[in-house]
Amino acid sequence: MKNPTTKKNSKKKQLTTSEKIRQVDSSIKGTFLTAFLFIVLFAGVGVIQMISPSYAAEQPVESLPAQLTSKTEMVSGIYPEQPARVAYIDGISLVKRFYGVDNSGKAYDIYCLERWLVQMPNQTYKKSQEAMADKGMAYLLSQIYPNNDNFLAGQTADVKRYISQLTIWYYQDRKAGYADDQDICSVPEYASNDCKKAGSDAEADTTFYWSNSLRASEKTLIKNSQYWTTINQIVTDALAYREESHSINVNKDAIQYSLSEDGKYYESSLIPVQMNGSNYTGYQINSSTSNITFYNEQGVEIKQNTRIEVGQGFKFKIPKEAVKEKGSINVQIQISGTYTTRDAYMYIPDDSDNQKALIGVMQLNPSQAVLNLSIEEQTGSARISKTDATTGEELAGAHLLITDAYGKEVDSWVSTNEPHYIENIKDGTYTLTETIAPEGYATSTSSIEFTVEAGKTTEVEMQNVPNIDVPDTASTIPVYIYIVGAMAFLIGVGLIIIALKQPRHE
Repeated sequence: MKNPTTKKNSKKKQLTTSEKIRQVDSSIKGTFLTAFLFIVLFAGVGVIQMISPSYAAEQPVESLPAQLTSKTEMVSGIYPEQPARVAYIDGISLVKRFYGVDNSGKAYDIYCLERWLVQMPNQTYKKSQEAMADKGMAYLLSQIYPNNDNFLAGQTADVKRYISQLTIWYYQDRKAGYADDQDICSVPEYASNDCKKAGSDAEADTTFYWSNSLRASEKTLIKNSQYWTTINQIVTDALAYREESHSINVNKDAIQYSLSEDGKYYESSLIPVQMNGSNYTGYQINSSTSNITFYNEQGVEIKQNTRIEVGQGFKFKIPKEAVKEKGSINVQIQISGTYTTRDAYMYIPDDSDNQKALIGVMQLNPSQAVLNLSIEEQTGSARISKTDATTGEELAGAHLLITDAYGKEVDSWVSTNEPHYIENIKDGTYTLTETIAPEGYATSTSSIEFTVEAGKTTEVEMQNVPNIDVPDTASTIPVYIYIVGAMAFLIGVGLIIIALKQPRHE
Protein backbone atom coordinates (compact mmCIF):
# COMPACT_ATOMS: atom_id res chain seq x y z
CA MET A 1 0.00 0.00 0.00
CA LYS A 2 1.36 3.45 -0.86
CA ASN A 3 1.95 6.01 1.81
CA PRO A 4 -0.70 8.73 1.23
CA THR A 5 1.53 11.32 2.76
CA THR A 6 4.27 10.57 0.33
CA LYS A 7 1.81 10.78 -2.53
CA LYS A 8 0.45 14.13 -1.35
CA ASN A 9 3.91 15.60 -0.93
CA SER A 10 4.92 14.51 -4.34
CA LYS A 11 2.30 16.82 -5.84
CA LYS A 12 3.70 19.98 -4.17
CA LYS A 13 4.76 22.83 -6.40
CA GLN A 14 8.50 23.01 -7.02
CA LEU A 15 10.01 26.36 -5.93
CA THR A 16 12.24 28.33 -8.24
CA THR A 17 15.69 29.42 -7.10
CA SER A 18 14.62 33.06 -6.63
CA GLU A 19 11.63 31.97 -4.58
CA LYS A 20 13.86 29.84 -2.37
CA ILE A 21 16.17 32.83 -1.81
CA ARG A 22 13.24 35.09 -0.87
CA GLN A 23 11.95 32.43 1.53
CA VAL A 24 15.33 32.10 3.26
CA ASP A 25 15.67 35.88 3.42
CA SER A 26 12.24 36.17 4.99
CA SER A 27 13.12 33.47 7.51
CA ILE A 28 16.35 35.21 8.45
CA LYS A 29 14.54 38.52 8.89
CA GLY A 30 11.92 36.86 11.05
CA THR A 31 14.58 35.27 13.20
CA PHE A 32 16.44 38.58 13.65
CA LEU A 33 13.19 40.41 14.41
CA THR A 34 12.26 37.85 17.09
CA ALA A 35 15.71 38.07 18.65
CA PHE A 36 15.61 41.88 18.56
CA LEU A 37 12.22 42.00 20.27
CA PHE A 38 13.45 39.56 22.91
CA ILE A 39 16.55 41.68 23.56
CA VAL A 40 14.45 44.86 23.77
CA LEU A 41 12.01 43.21 26.14
CA PHE A 42 14.81 41.86 28.34
CA ALA A 43 16.60 45.19 28.37
CA GLY A 44 13.33 46.98 29.07
CA VAL A 45 12.73 44.83 32.12
CA GLY A 46 16.26 45.59 33.27
CA VAL A 47 15.74 49.31 32.75
CA ILE A 48 12.43 49.20 34.58
CA GLN A 49 14.11 47.40 37.44
CA MET A 50 16.87 49.96 37.44
CA ILE A 51 14.73 53.10 37.32
CA SER A 52 11.93 51.77 39.56
CA PRO A 53 13.72 50.51 42.65
CA SER A 54 12.06 49.26 45.84
CA TYR A 55 12.44 51.91 48.47
CA ALA A 56 12.84 51.39 52.19
CA ALA A 57 9.29 52.58 52.86
CA GLU A 58 8.07 52.40 56.45
CA GLN A 59 6.47 49.01 56.49
CA PRO A 60 6.07 46.76 59.56
CA VAL A 61 8.85 44.25 60.03
CA GLU A 62 10.93 45.87 57.32
CA SER A 63 14.43 44.43 57.52
CA LEU A 64 17.28 46.54 56.33
CA PRO A 65 20.33 44.99 54.67
CA ALA A 66 23.58 44.82 56.55
CA GLN A 67 25.45 46.29 53.60
CA LEU A 68 24.74 48.51 50.60
CA THR A 69 26.67 49.61 47.56
CA SER A 70 26.17 53.28 46.72
CA LYS A 71 24.87 54.31 43.33
CA THR A 72 24.26 57.65 41.65
CA GLU A 73 23.56 59.05 38.20
CA MET A 74 26.79 60.22 36.63
CA VAL A 75 27.38 62.90 34.01
CA SER A 76 29.30 61.45 31.07
CA GLY A 77 31.56 63.36 28.72
CA ILE A 78 33.59 65.09 31.40
CA TYR A 79 36.71 64.03 33.22
CA PRO A 80 36.77 63.08 35.91
CA GLU A 81 33.22 61.79 35.71
CA GLN A 82 30.94 63.58 38.21
CA PRO A 83 27.49 62.81 39.73
CA ALA A 84 24.59 64.55 38.03
CA ARG A 85 23.29 67.55 39.98
CA VAL A 86 20.00 69.44 40.16
CA ALA A 87 18.87 72.75 41.66
CA TYR A 88 15.09 72.88 42.15
CA ILE A 89 15.74 75.93 44.33
CA ASP A 90 18.00 78.32 42.46
CA GLY A 91 21.37 78.64 44.14
CA ILE A 92 21.30 75.26 45.93
CA SER A 93 22.80 72.47 43.85
CA LEU A 94 22.61 68.87 45.07
CA VAL A 95 23.46 65.44 43.70
CA LYS A 96 20.42 64.42 41.67
CA ARG A 97 19.98 61.01 43.23
CA PHE A 98 21.99 58.96 45.69
CA TYR A 99 20.86 55.47 46.63
CA GLY A 100 22.13 52.09 47.79
CA VAL A 101 21.68 48.62 46.34
CA ASP A 102 21.80 45.41 48.34
CA ASN A 103 23.10 42.05 47.16
CA SER A 104 19.76 41.13 45.59
CA GLY A 105 19.60 44.33 43.54
CA LYS A 106 16.96 45.98 45.71
CA ALA A 107 17.42 49.74 45.86
CA TYR A 108 17.05 52.04 48.86
CA ASP A 109 16.89 55.82 48.77
CA ILE A 110 19.47 57.06 51.26
CA TYR A 111 20.08 60.53 52.57
CA CYS A 112 23.38 62.07 53.56
CA LEU A 113 24.41 63.50 56.92
CA GLU A 114 27.74 65.22 56.15
CA ARG A 115 27.15 67.61 53.32
CA TRP A 116 30.72 68.76 52.91
CA LEU A 117 32.01 65.25 52.22
CA VAL A 118 31.64 63.52 48.85
CA GLN A 119 28.90 61.25 47.52
CA MET A 120 30.51 58.73 45.21
CA PRO A 121 29.13 55.58 43.58
CA ASN A 122 30.34 52.03 44.16
CA GLN A 123 31.21 52.65 47.78
CA THR A 124 30.49 50.03 50.44
CA TYR A 125 28.19 51.21 53.23
CA LYS A 126 27.62 49.10 56.35
CA LYS A 127 24.61 49.38 58.63
CA SER A 128 25.13 50.47 62.24
CA GLN A 129 24.28 47.88 64.87
CA GLU A 130 21.82 50.07 66.76
CA ALA A 131 19.16 52.49 65.63
CA MET A 132 19.92 56.16 66.06
CA ALA A 133 19.03 57.52 69.47
CA ASP A 134 17.63 60.65 67.82
CA LYS A 135 13.94 59.73 67.50
CA GLY A 136 13.25 63.16 66.02
CA MET A 137 15.27 62.15 62.96
CA ALA A 138 13.36 58.88 62.77
CA TYR A 139 10.10 60.83 62.85
CA LEU A 140 11.36 63.18 60.15
CA LEU A 141 12.22 60.25 57.87
CA SER A 142 8.66 58.99 58.23
CA GLN A 143 7.34 62.31 56.92
CA ILE A 144 9.45 62.65 53.77
CA TYR A 145 10.03 60.70 50.56
CA PRO A 146 9.62 57.78 50.06
CA ASN A 147 7.98 56.95 53.39
CA ASN A 148 5.16 59.49 53.19
CA ASP A 149 2.91 59.17 50.14
CA ASN A 150 1.43 62.61 50.79
CA PHE A 151 4.77 64.40 50.85
CA LEU A 152 4.78 67.06 48.08
CA ALA A 153 1.90 65.35 46.27
CA GLY A 154 2.03 66.00 42.53
CA GLN A 155 5.79 66.61 42.42
CA THR A 156 8.26 64.30 40.71
CA ALA A 157 10.34 61.79 42.66
CA ASP A 158 13.47 63.85 41.92
CA VAL A 159 11.93 66.97 43.47
CA LYS A 160 10.78 64.98 46.51
CA ARG A 161 14.28 63.56 47.05
CA TYR A 162 15.82 67.02 46.70
CA ILE A 163 13.48 68.65 49.24
CA SER A 164 13.78 65.64 51.57
CA GLN A 165 17.55 66.05 51.70
CA LEU A 166 17.27 69.78 52.41
CA THR A 167 14.75 69.04 55.18
CA ILE A 168 17.21 66.65 56.85
CA TRP A 169 20.05 69.17 56.75
CA TYR A 170 17.80 71.95 58.03
CA TYR A 171 16.81 69.70 60.95
CA GLN A 172 20.46 68.88 61.69
CA ASP A 173 21.34 72.56 61.95
CA ARG A 174 18.44 73.43 64.22
CA LYS A 175 19.07 70.36 66.35
CA ALA A 176 22.69 71.51 66.77
CA GLY A 177 21.47 74.92 67.87
CA TYR A 178 22.66 76.86 64.81
CA ALA A 179 20.64 79.97 64.06
CA ASP A 180 19.27 80.27 60.54
CA ASP A 181 21.41 83.37 59.91
CA GLN A 182 24.56 81.82 61.35
CA ASP A 183 27.50 80.23 59.53
CA ILE A 184 29.94 78.18 61.61
CA CYS A 185 33.37 77.46 60.19
CA SER A 186 35.36 74.56 61.63
CA VAL A 187 38.65 72.83 61.00
CA PRO A 188 38.30 69.19 59.94
CA GLU A 189 40.13 67.22 57.31
CA TYR A 190 38.06 68.41 54.36
CA ALA A 191 36.39 71.76 53.71
CA SER A 192 34.82 73.99 51.12
CA ASN A 193 36.89 76.75 49.60
CA ASP A 194 34.42 79.39 50.78
CA CYS A 195 34.87 78.32 54.36
CA LYS A 196 38.63 78.22 53.96
CA LYS A 197 38.61 81.77 52.66
CA ALA A 198 36.71 82.82 55.77
CA GLY A 199 39.76 82.01 57.92
CA SER A 200 42.21 84.67 59.06
CA ASP A 201 45.58 85.22 57.41
CA ALA A 202 47.22 83.40 60.33
CA GLU A 203 45.18 80.35 59.47
CA ALA A 204 45.66 80.50 55.73
CA ASP A 205 47.41 77.15 55.63
CA THR A 206 44.57 75.40 57.48
CA THR A 207 41.68 73.61 55.77
CA PHE A 208 38.25 74.80 56.96
CA TYR A 209 34.68 73.61 56.42
CA TRP A 210 31.21 74.64 57.47
CA SER A 211 29.81 73.00 60.62
CA ASN A 212 26.30 73.88 59.58
CA SER A 213 24.91 71.74 56.78
CA LEU A 214 23.15 74.66 55.08
CA ARG A 215 24.68 78.10 54.67
CA ALA A 216 22.72 81.04 56.02
CA SER A 217 22.32 82.32 52.47
CA GLU A 218 20.89 78.95 51.40
CA LYS A 219 18.36 79.01 54.22
CA THR A 220 17.20 82.39 52.98
CA LEU A 221 16.67 80.89 49.53
CA ILE A 222 14.72 77.99 51.07
CA LYS A 223 12.48 80.36 53.05
CA ASN A 224 11.68 82.27 49.87
CA SER A 225 10.76 79.06 48.00
CA GLN A 226 7.40 77.33 47.59
CA TYR A 227 8.69 74.45 49.73
CA TRP A 228 9.38 76.43 52.91
CA THR A 229 6.04 75.78 54.62
CA THR A 230 6.44 72.01 54.18
CA ILE A 231 10.08 71.96 55.30
CA ASN A 232 9.53 74.19 58.31
CA GLN A 233 6.51 72.21 59.54
CA ILE A 234 8.31 68.85 59.34
CA VAL A 235 11.45 70.21 61.03
CA THR A 236 9.41 71.85 63.81
CA ASP A 237 7.42 68.67 64.46
CA ALA A 238 10.57 66.53 64.41
CA LEU A 239 12.29 68.73 66.99
CA ALA A 240 9.25 68.46 69.27
CA TYR A 241 8.76 64.73 68.75
CA ARG A 242 9.03 62.49 71.82
CA GLU A 243 8.61 58.77 71.56
CA GLU A 244 5.74 57.58 73.71
CA SER A 245 5.94 54.65 76.10
CA HIS A 246 3.98 51.47 75.49
CA SER A 247 2.49 48.97 77.93
CA ILE A 248 -0.39 46.52 78.30
CA ASN A 249 -2.53 46.54 81.44
CA VAL A 250 -5.49 44.55 82.73
CA ASN A 251 -7.40 45.29 85.94
CA LYS A 252 -7.67 41.75 87.25
CA ASP A 253 -9.50 42.88 90.39
CA ALA A 254 -12.48 43.78 88.21
CA ILE A 255 -12.76 40.26 86.77
CA GLN A 256 -15.69 38.26 88.09
CA TYR A 257 -16.64 34.63 87.65
CA SER A 258 -20.00 32.94 87.46
CA LEU A 259 -21.36 29.51 86.64
CA SER A 260 -22.61 28.94 83.13
CA GLU A 261 -26.31 28.32 82.58
CA ASP A 262 -25.75 24.58 82.37
CA GLY A 263 -23.66 24.68 85.56
CA LYS A 264 -20.68 23.00 83.89
CA TYR A 265 -18.26 25.92 83.54
CA TYR A 266 -16.90 28.88 85.39
CA GLU A 267 -17.08 31.87 83.05
CA SER A 268 -15.19 35.12 83.39
CA SER A 269 -16.69 38.54 82.89
CA LEU A 270 -15.49 40.57 79.90
CA ILE A 271 -11.80 41.38 80.33
CA PRO A 272 -10.88 44.76 78.80
CA VAL A 273 -7.25 45.06 77.66
CA GLN A 274 -5.77 48.52 78.03
CA MET A 275 -3.03 49.19 75.50
CA ASN A 276 -1.15 52.32 76.46
CA GLY A 277 0.51 54.02 73.52
CA SER A 278 -0.43 54.35 69.88
CA ASN A 279 0.56 52.28 66.85
CA TYR A 280 -0.45 48.96 68.38
CA THR A 281 -1.33 46.41 65.72
CA GLY A 282 -3.50 44.35 68.10
CA TYR A 283 -2.77 41.61 70.60
CA GLN A 284 -2.86 37.85 71.07
CA ILE A 285 -3.71 35.67 74.06
CA ASN A 286 -2.51 32.24 75.03
CA SER A 287 -2.44 30.10 78.15
CA SER A 288 -0.84 26.85 79.26
CA THR A 289 -3.87 26.11 81.47
CA SER A 290 -5.58 23.00 80.19
CA ASN A 291 -9.24 23.01 79.09
CA ILE A 292 -9.41 26.79 78.92
CA THR A 293 -11.54 28.28 76.15
CA PHE A 294 -11.42 31.91 74.97
CA TYR A 295 -14.22 34.01 73.49
CA ASN A 296 -14.42 37.45 71.98
CA GLU A 297 -16.85 40.15 73.08
CA GLN A 298 -19.55 38.69 70.85
CA GLY A 299 -19.24 35.27 72.50
CA VAL A 300 -17.58 33.63 69.50
CA GLU A 301 -14.85 31.17 70.37
CA ILE A 302 -11.36 32.27 69.38
CA LYS A 303 -8.25 30.14 69.14
CA GLN A 304 -5.14 30.94 71.09
CA ASN A 305 -2.71 33.31 69.36
CA THR A 306 -5.52 34.73 67.24
CA ARG A 307 -5.07 38.45 66.66
CA ILE A 308 -7.59 40.61 68.54
CA GLU A 309 -8.23 44.20 67.54
CA VAL A 310 -7.18 47.06 69.78
CA GLY A 311 -10.10 48.11 71.97
CA GLN A 312 -11.66 44.65 72.00
CA GLY A 313 -11.77 42.54 75.17
CA PHE A 314 -12.08 38.80 75.69
CA LYS A 315 -13.64 36.23 78.02
CA PHE A 316 -12.76 32.70 78.98
CA LYS A 317 -14.31 29.68 80.62
CA ILE A 318 -12.94 26.63 82.39
CA PRO A 319 -14.69 23.38 83.42
CA LYS A 320 -16.27 23.51 86.85
CA GLU A 321 -14.96 20.04 87.69
CA ALA A 322 -11.38 21.21 87.14
CA VAL A 323 -11.90 23.84 89.84
CA LYS A 324 -13.95 21.64 92.14
CA GLU A 325 -11.34 18.91 92.14
CA LYS A 326 -8.81 21.11 93.93
CA GLY A 327 -11.05 23.78 95.34
CA SER A 328 -9.27 26.41 93.24
CA ILE A 329 -7.17 26.65 90.11
CA ASN A 330 -4.51 29.08 88.95
CA VAL A 331 -4.88 30.45 85.44
CA GLN A 332 -2.05 32.25 83.66
CA ILE A 333 -2.83 34.19 80.51
CA GLN A 334 -0.16 35.82 78.36
CA ILE A 335 -1.29 38.92 76.50
CA SER A 336 1.17 39.79 73.75
CA GLY A 337 0.91 42.96 71.73
CA THR A 338 3.02 44.50 69.02
CA TYR A 339 3.42 48.15 68.15
CA THR A 340 5.31 49.95 65.45
CA THR A 341 8.07 52.43 66.03
CA ARG A 342 9.99 54.66 63.69
CA ASP A 343 13.69 54.03 63.65
CA ALA A 344 16.57 55.52 61.73
CA TYR A 345 19.72 53.58 60.89
CA MET A 346 23.02 55.07 59.87
CA TYR A 347 25.13 53.49 57.14
CA ILE A 348 28.87 54.03 57.49
CA PRO A 349 31.08 54.09 54.36
CA ASP A 350 34.31 52.13 54.32
CA ASP A 351 35.98 55.20 52.82
CA SER A 352 35.78 58.04 55.35
CA ASP A 353 35.97 60.62 52.54
CA ASN A 354 32.36 59.78 51.77
CA GLN A 355 29.33 60.97 53.68
CA LYS A 356 27.51 58.85 56.21
CA ALA A 357 24.08 57.82 54.96
CA LEU A 358 20.68 57.43 56.56
CA ILE A 359 17.62 55.20 56.08
CA GLY A 360 14.33 55.25 57.97
CA VAL A 361 12.34 52.14 58.72
CA MET A 362 9.16 51.09 60.52
CA GLN A 363 9.68 48.19 62.90
CA LEU A 364 7.53 45.99 65.12
CA ASN A 365 8.26 45.88 68.82
CA PRO A 366 6.92 43.35 71.31
CA SER A 367 4.93 44.25 74.42
CA GLN A 368 3.58 41.71 76.88
CA ALA A 369 1.51 41.43 80.02
CA VAL A 370 1.08 38.27 82.09
CA LEU A 371 -2.26 37.85 83.82
CA ASN A 372 -2.12 35.55 86.85
CA LEU A 373 -5.58 34.63 88.08
CA SER A 374 -6.84 32.30 90.79
CA ILE A 375 -10.32 30.87 90.34
CA GLU A 376 -11.74 29.47 93.55
CA GLU A 377 -14.70 27.15 93.66
CA GLN A 378 -17.75 29.25 94.27
CA THR A 379 -19.72 28.54 97.42
CA GLY A 380 -23.25 28.95 98.65
CA SER A 381 -24.82 29.11 102.09
CA ALA A 382 -27.50 27.29 104.09
CA ARG A 383 -30.08 28.55 106.59
CA ILE A 384 -31.09 25.78 109.00
CA SER A 385 -34.22 26.17 111.14
CA LYS A 386 -35.25 23.82 113.97
CA THR A 387 -38.93 24.51 114.68
CA ASP A 388 -41.89 23.32 116.67
CA ALA A 389 -44.21 21.42 114.36
CA THR A 390 -47.28 22.99 115.94
CA THR A 391 -46.23 26.60 116.44
CA GLY A 392 -43.48 27.01 113.85
CA GLU A 393 -41.27 28.72 116.41
CA GLU A 394 -37.52 28.10 116.61
CA LEU A 395 -36.52 25.42 119.11
CA ALA A 396 -33.44 25.53 121.27
CA GLY A 397 -31.55 22.52 122.52
CA ALA A 398 -31.58 20.24 119.47
CA HIS A 399 -28.27 18.59 118.60
CA LEU A 400 -27.89 18.74 114.79
CA LEU A 401 -25.31 17.40 112.32
CA ILE A 402 -24.66 18.08 108.62
CA THR A 403 -22.69 15.63 106.48
CA ASP A 404 -21.68 15.82 102.82
CA ALA A 405 -22.38 13.29 100.09
CA TYR A 406 -19.49 11.17 101.33
CA GLY A 407 -20.70 11.10 104.95
CA LYS A 408 -18.03 13.53 106.10
CA GLU A 409 -19.10 15.90 108.85
CA VAL A 410 -19.42 19.46 107.64
CA ASP A 411 -20.94 21.17 110.67
CA SER A 412 -22.57 20.34 113.99
CA TRP A 413 -24.24 22.57 116.58
CA VAL A 414 -26.94 22.91 119.23
CA SER A 415 -29.92 24.90 118.06
CA THR A 416 -30.94 28.19 119.62
CA ASN A 417 -33.95 30.41 119.26
CA GLU A 418 -32.44 31.74 115.99
CA PRO A 419 -31.84 29.96 112.64
CA HIS A 420 -28.33 28.56 112.10
CA TYR A 421 -26.35 29.83 109.09
CA ILE A 422 -23.53 28.02 107.30
CA GLU A 423 -21.48 30.28 105.01
CA ASN A 424 -19.06 29.39 102.20
CA ILE A 425 -20.33 25.89 101.76
CA LYS A 426 -19.43 24.24 98.47
CA ASP A 427 -22.23 23.44 96.13
CA GLY A 428 -23.41 19.85 96.38
CA THR A 429 -25.78 17.53 98.26
CA TYR A 430 -25.85 17.48 102.06
CA THR A 431 -27.79 15.68 104.83
CA LEU A 432 -29.21 17.20 108.03
CA THR A 433 -29.62 14.79 110.97
CA GLU A 434 -30.88 15.32 114.52
CA THR A 435 -28.94 13.35 117.13
CA ILE A 436 -30.64 14.65 120.31
CA ALA A 437 -34.09 16.25 120.44
CA PRO A 438 -34.98 19.23 122.63
CA GLU A 439 -36.51 18.40 125.98
CA GLY A 440 -40.21 17.64 125.63
CA TYR A 441 -39.95 16.77 121.97
CA ALA A 442 -39.67 13.57 120.05
CA THR A 443 -36.45 12.99 118.10
CA SER A 444 -36.75 13.42 114.34
CA THR A 445 -36.17 9.98 112.93
CA SER A 446 -35.90 11.11 109.30
CA SER A 447 -32.88 13.00 108.03
CA ILE A 448 -33.33 15.78 105.49
CA GLU A 449 -31.31 15.85 102.25
CA PHE A 450 -30.78 19.25 100.63
CA THR A 451 -28.72 20.80 97.83
CA VAL A 452 -26.53 23.89 97.95
CA GLU A 453 -25.88 25.93 94.79
CA ALA A 454 -23.02 28.36 94.32
CA GLY A 455 -24.00 31.92 95.00
CA LYS A 456 -27.32 30.99 96.56
CA THR A 457 -28.72 30.43 100.05
CA THR A 458 -30.59 27.18 100.62
CA GLU A 459 -33.24 27.19 103.36
CA VAL A 460 -33.82 23.96 105.32
CA GLU A 461 -36.40 23.40 108.07
CA MET A 462 -36.54 20.41 110.42
CA GLN A 463 -39.57 20.15 112.74
CA ASN A 464 -40.03 18.45 116.09
CA VAL A 465 -43.34 17.18 117.51
CA PRO A 466 -43.93 17.80 121.26
CA ASN A 467 -44.35 14.76 123.57
CA ILE A 468 -48.07 14.06 124.67
CA ASP A 469 -48.35 13.40 128.53
CA VAL A 470 -50.76 10.48 129.52
CA PRO A 471 -52.28 11.12 133.07
CA ASP A 472 -51.19 8.52 135.77
CA THR A 473 -54.41 8.16 137.74
CA ALA A 474 -52.94 5.67 140.26
CA SER A 475 -50.47 8.15 141.39
CA THR A 476 -53.08 10.86 142.08
CA ILE A 477 -55.42 8.97 144.61
CA PRO A 478 -54.80 10.23 148.19
CA VAL A 479 -53.47 7.70 150.80
CA TYR A 480 -56.35 8.19 153.17
CA ILE A 481 -58.68 6.82 150.55
CA TYR A 482 -56.70 3.61 150.65
CA ILE A 483 -56.92 3.57 154.48
CA VAL A 484 -60.64 4.16 154.53
CA GLY A 485 -61.15 1.52 151.94
CA ALA A 486 -59.06 -0.96 153.88
CA MET A 487 -60.97 -0.25 157.06
CA ALA A 488 -64.28 -0.65 155.24
CA PHE A 489 -63.04 -3.87 153.81
CA LEU A 490 -62.04 -5.19 157.22
CA ILE A 491 -65.35 -4.15 158.83
CA GLY A 492 -67.22 -5.86 156.10
CA VAL A 493 -65.23 -9.02 156.55
CA GLY A 494 -65.86 -8.89 160.35
CA LEU A 495 -69.55 -8.46 159.91
CA ILE A 496 -69.70 -11.44 157.62
CA ILE A 497 -67.87 -13.62 160.12
CA ILE A 498 -70.19 -12.60 162.97
CA ALA A 499 -73.21 -13.28 160.88
CA LEU A 500 -71.97 -16.70 160.06
CA LYS A 501 -71.42 -17.64 163.74
CA GLN A 502 -74.93 -16.80 164.96
CA PRO A 503 -77.30 -19.82 165.27
CA ARG A 504 -79.91 -20.19 162.70
CA HIS A 505 -83.51 -20.22 163.76
CA GLU A 506 -85.56 -22.85 162.26
